[in-house]
Amino acid sequence: MATHYVIARYNEDISWADDLDKTIIQKGVDMPNLGREASSYLLFIVNNYEKLNGQYYFLQGNPFEHGYPDKKFTRTSSPTENPQHTSAKEKLHLHWLCDKLMLPIKPNYKYIVGANFLVTAEELKQYTYKWYVNAFNLSLQHRVAWELERLWLTIYPNSL
Repeated sequence: MATHYVIARYNEDISWADDLDKTIIQKGVDMPNLGREASSYLLFIVNNYEKLNGQYYFLQGNPFEHGYPDKKFTRTSSPTENPQHTSAKEKLHLHWLCDKLMLPIKPNYKYIVGANFLVTAEELKQYTYKWYVNAFNLSLQHRVAWELERLWLTIYPNSL
């Protein structure tokens, strides 16, 4: 199965990806610098929905600071579980976003620190193009990108 890398970049040195089959979503060039990595990932899916095939690593510009020791991108830590609101400071509204995206509402959500993950095209296509357009538009709102980081494992429960 072919593997493609989708890298959400702002100004990180991504020379580590020189030899990878990749698409780089450059904040400030390909899209406004809004929505953290979530909007970049979703923009890629929206722009490529019909031709998705194989598997995709969705990675930040520097995934190594988020538990990936090498370019095998094997996660070194288990997903973290947190309640609906992780802290008063973050003010995350996961139930609100789950409702907007028609995702299951849970008392706790497992999430991947750093929002780097591997997912197959089949898993991506469990959602419609229209769903991704809606998710992308939501991702440009202030806190939604932080909330999406907490929901990738809910959206793609088989991702690594």
